[in-house]
Amino acid sequence: MLGRLLLLCLLVATALPHARAQAEGGCIMAGQQVIGTCEDERSVIASVFPLSANEPVPAQQIDAAVAALKAAQGLPAQTCCTSVAPFMSAGCSSDPTLLSILPGVGIQPAGLNATLTALEEACGI
Repeated sequence: MLGRLLLLCLLVATALPHARAQAEGGCIMAGQQVIGTCEDERSVIASVFPLSANEPVPAQQIDAAVAALKAAQGLPAQTCCTSVAPFMSAGCSSDPTLLSILPGVGIQPAGLNATLTALEEACGI
């Protein structure tokens, strides 16, 4: 998992100059912020379902991930919640440039959307 995260960071960093011009609202940069600030939260969520989920994640699993986050001491962190809110309000979860990059590092839209939904719920967004 850490290898995928490093690969994603490298991929996003090298694509940033070109993609920033294409991604409305700086979604590539906002995605980097979420990845960087929500690492512990993503680890907890990944114990329930992976970012690589190809099919929509059932609501029961999202609820289980939210419960796991709330049960973990200190999670979700305010820094994570602060980065998720602008990412979601800018519509970045459906940004075509961002979504075209993520499968290359094993992140699928269904897994991403479920993870973001769990984070939003846990953060009270």
